[in-house]
Amino acid sequence: MTFSIPSTSIPSTASASWQVFFVLKKVEWQAVESTLSEFFEALVVKPVIDGDPNSDEAVVLIFPDQPDADTMHRQLEALFQANDLSVPFFKIEALPTIDWLQHVYDSLKPIEAGRFFVHGK
Repeated sequence: MTFSIPSTSIPSTASASWQVFFVLKKVEWQAVESTLSEFFEALVVKPVIDGDPNSDEAVVLIFPDQPDADTMHRQLEALFQANDLSVPFFKIEALPTIDWLQHVYDSLKPIEAGRFFVHGK
């Protein structure tokens, strides 16, 4: 018996999200972690080198609309100067518009459970 997860299509009328990306030394991240986490709602942090506890941290701030570079610089400057740190070089770029539901369906490997075979397409 085969079950198929129905494929749905989300119209791509939504505008792209934007990210502000920068890299911090581990000690810099530890100094500003709580402030950045409180100030920015959508924040992703991961080590630049997986498995290295002393690795620099890649910080990504996610925004629904394109942030203004001057405003972002002033906001980050205030946050970093409050911790006696200089503002890191940051990059603002659009994130690709992705139908995440379809992306997950496409990346799911078929699962066989007894007499059942479940797949995403």
